[in-house]
Amino acid sequence: MEGNLGNGATLDGISLGINGANITMFGSGSANASRIRKEFVTHPISGASLATTNFTIGMNVTLRFSSGSNTMLYNGCTATSTFNTTVAAGTTLTLAGAAGTGNIAIDGLDGAGGFAAGGSLTVNGNVIIPGILHATTNNVLGNPTCSIVINNGGYVRTSQVNAAGSGTALHSFSVLFGGHLEITGTPVAWTNYLTNE
Repeated sequence: MEGNLGNGATLDGISLGINGANITMFGSGSANASRIRKEFVTHPISGASLATTNFTIGMNVTLRFSSGSNTMLYNGCTATSTFNTTVAAGTTLTLAGAAGTGNIAIDGLDGAGGFAAGGSLTVNGNVIIPGILHATTNNVLGNPTCSIVINNGGYVRTSQVNAAGSGTALHSFSVLFGGHLEITGTPVAWTNYLTNE
């Protein structure tokens, strides 16, 4: 993308549904939206399977809502599906909510979606989350798991991490050598912390 998506700091309600098999967002333009989410497991016209989406953010992207604590990057499918998101090295994904608002989840809006939604968030660049990073799932064994990986050179700043106990499908959160996780604790650093998963 070499032009502008969205209207900068002015909220215009653009939401991106990312549903193809392998999609990369890249370019030197400006990308602003309210949210990015996976919505479909089949193509609405051809009926082809879209159960797994691999999405790479290869440019700076800003997500914002006008107010409230909203989840801005997540798998929102209503059937078994996987949404793997990678933030490329040298790029920044910024959630521009007020302090304590603006969340990322993998399974639904808060790690407890009503359907078997899973996937991963792999961070090679920078991710700024003023709200909650939901590192949990309520999926059952045999359904997609949820994982967060901060690789060497990756940086995540968040106000909170929700690491509540998962369903039997489990979740994982890894900060690898050279990766950085900063938790600001607004209003608390770890909610529902469970250490045995």
